[in-house]
Amino acid sequence: MSKSIHTPSRWTRLCPVVVLASFGASLLGTAPALAVEDELTIGLGPGYGSLRQTAEGQSGFGGALYGEYRLTDFWGVTAGAWMSYHLSDQEQSLPGQRVAYGWLGGLYTIDITSFVPFVSLAGTLYNGDPTLVDAEGGDVTGGIKMALGLDYRRYRYFSVGVEGNLHAFLGDVTNYPVLVTTLVRFNFHYEL
Repeated sequence: MSKSIHTPSRWTRLCPVVVLASFGASLLGTAPALAVEDELTIGLGPGYGSLRQTAEGQSGFGGALYGEYRLTDFWGVTAGAWMSYHLSDQEQSLPGQRVAYGWLGGLYTIDITSFVPFVSLAGTLYNGDPTLVDAEGGDVTGGIKMALGLDYRRYRYFSVGVEGNLHAFLGDVTNYPVLVTTLVRFNFHYEL
């Protein structure tokens, strides 16, 4: 018995699947790791902050300027500054609040694909107008910033990403205030 002339061959049936799989793989394809020792990253970006000094909270917009220096392929140091303005809330009798802080800390990245996750832990100094206060009314001037983020680094000298930061203020961390910030990152990388 001979094959029918209208029956598609096995290759003809698999061809669309192979083409679609190849196209999908090219979109998700990995790039070689681009991080190197002695690399300096300068970055900036817009951000959003949520500040809670009492039971009520305030939201605001701002931005950050930061630098990162790679000691090894994975470990580095980070430093930077953030400023945001949190709008007043007349219903809750909250005045407008400016929040600024600077940080210095350590950074760990996993740079094995185009998507580069990272974590950071840094000491921070805070400045607010009016002054940030804790639940007992004491001034808040220092704390710790924990960051988790993801950069998309397809090119050696430029990357974009997102970062979320949770702030623990010195003193009783179970009390207010609580500050959470998110940042859209635009990074420029330089080999030293």
